Amino acid sequence: GQNGARLVLILGGEGKGQDFAPLQRLAPQLRAVIVIGRDGARIGQLFNGLVPVLKAMTMTEVVAIAANAAEAGDMVLLSPACASQDQYRDYQQRGDIFVRAVMSCADEVKG
Repeated sequence: GQNGARLVLILGGEGKGQDFAPLQRLAPQLRAVIVIGRDGARIGQLFNGLVPVLKAMTMTEVVAIAANAAEAGDMVLLSPACASQDQYRDYQQRGDIFVRAVMSCADEVKG
């Protein structure tokens, strides 16, 4: 990215057997990968030795870890590449919980 900005990518959930290897080519643009859900660890293994791989259990943890890992100008992207049903009712609920966690984190930063 421009000015050294990079991406903190959130991946994981219920993988349904697909091949995640193509995601490895994103490594040069990544600051870190945060893995969640049932197949998070398997996805994280693809990035071992390439970028920091951080594990989170809840969306609140995801956001806290992302806020800590990101540097000024970086983007945090929830693009799980997986189904959400291992932890959430559906992808909309997962997204809503992510947004609420981000808002809560922003409120804490503002004081």
